[in-house]
This record gives sequence, structure tokens and C-alpha cells, in this order.
Amino acid sequence: MSERLWRALAQRLAQGEPCVVASVVHSRGATPRGSGSRMLIGSSGTVGSVGGGQAEARVLDQASRLLASSERSTTLALRLDGSADAVGVCGGQMRFALRRWSVEDSAIIDAMLRDLAQGQTLSLDADSLGATAIDDLVPDALQIQPDPRLLICGLGHCGRALYEMAQPLDFDLAVHDAGSERLDPHQFPEASLWLGPPERLQAALATGRQRLVVLLNRDYPTDVAQLRVLAALPHDLQPDWIGLMGSRRRLATVRDALRATSLDWSRVHAPVGLAIGAQTPHEIAISILGQLIAWRHRPESPRSAT
Repeated sequence: MSERLWRALAQRLAQGEPCVVASVVHSRGATPRGSGSRMLIGSSGTVGSVGGGQAEARVLDQASRLLASSERSTTLALRLDGSADAVGVCGGQMRFALRRWSVEDSAIIDAMLRDLAQGQTLSLDADSLGATAIDDLVPDALQIQPDPRLLICGLGHCGRALYEMAQPLDFDLAVHDAGSERLDPHQFPEASLWLGPPERLQAALATGRQRLVVLLNRDYPTDVAQLRVLAALPHDLQPDWIGLMGSRRRLATVRDALRATSLDWSRVHAPVGLAIGAQTPHEIAISILGQLIAWRHRPESPRSAT
């Protein structure tokens, strides 16, 4: 959980609602969530999760007490080892830091969001987490990673389903389609919209974030044209991940058309999506998102622990 939680916090503070951000600052053994997991808690509801079950119920109770008090922060340690005072039987231990944010903190959150939008990884201090009493914080608890840019190319049935289902999954969404006459921008309120020729992809990928591109176009010539643009991008704008939809024959045709380019096919996932037998647009979207989530949480990823 990264930018979405902090954006929700900024919106609530702008409406005058104080909130608590609860962070897992230390975990050992088997636990439902690891260090760096966060949850926003306020009178209008919650965003995110720190693990569910009795452990999260204790966190919610502690957050309610903090909101009703004059204190700014508190900590909570829980055992999940099945002992008499444990809140679960997973086997591990968790420690949480809870920090109350008020309207007066709005400028801090707004500055954080501006830096994240530029693709910067933020390092919080213990005070920002409400964890000044905890002396063994791990780096994951202190860092906020910017959401990766997910550029969806082609807004047919599959592209629209992917846009719809990706919204709660911590991606910075962008969509592109060459057939601008068929699109109503109001249908994509959670994404930046890029219309027109394939060359528009360069502007859509001009970000300091990680760049993920999924090609779900209606025809293979559009795939070829867009992949030519991607292959020619400067090194600092190259996608970190490319997915391409199509049958074996279509993919072979695309590959043959691009033999003379510098495209690194080892980075192209084709056909895109996990092999789960997906048939409908929403099933295909699930298979693609499963593949993207697995890539994002691979061991070498900076987000793998959150």
C-alpha cells in the first residue's frame, strides 16, 4: 500500500477529518502482513489492511482511542503464537506504530505526494510513523515506494476490463488508444488519457516511476507500430515490463515484422497473462494482473516486502 493510502489521507485532511495511519514496523515469523504494510483509519472508513483478523481488530481499537485522545502517536505489540494472550496462531509476532494526522499536517502530506508523483522513493523518520519508542525499525517500514505507471494500450473489451480491475491495486494508470473518436474521457477518471498515434507513448512513459506497458490492441499492425516506438525510446524511458496479447500466429507475425528493431524480446511477455484458462475480458484482466503482481513482488523488487 503506497500512494493510494496517502492520497486518501490528503483528501480526508482537506475535508477536516483527522485520521490515523497504522504501520507494521516489525514482524517476525509467520504473520499475515510484513513490515511496511499500512492502514488508514478514520471516521469515514479504512483504506488498506495490516493483516485482518484479531490483530487488525486490536489495531482498529487502538486507533479509535488515539483519535479520541490528545496524543499524537502510540505503539502496539502483538503475539500470534497461540499463547494465552495471543491474537492468532500463525506463529509470529508483530509490532505496529500508529500516528494521528490532523488538518495542520496537510502540507506535509501534499509535499510527499508531489515527490511520489515524480517517482521518488520516500524515507520517513520514526516520528512520522509514530514509532519513536521502537529502536529496531527495518527499512521497509520507513520507505514509501511510488506506484509504477501501468500504461494500457488498446481500449477494447480487454483494455477496459484491465483498467477497471487495476484501479485498487496500487498502479499509476495511463491508457492509450488510437481510435480517439470512440472514447469518452469521462469513462477513465482514474487514468491519464493519451489518444492518437503510437508516438504518443513516449509522452505517456515520461515519468520517473517504473513503467509497465500492456498491449491489448484490436489489430497486429497497431502492435507493431507501438513496439517500434517502444524499441526506439531513450534508455531512461524504456519500459521495465511489456506484455503483449495475441495468439501464437499473431505473435509470430508481430515478431517477424520487428526483426530489424532493437526490441529486447526477453522483456516482452507474450502472450501476456498467467495460464489460467482465461476466456472473458475480466478473466483475461485477472490473469494479466496476477502476472504483474508476481513481477512486482519478486524477491529483487523494492516493493516485495509490502
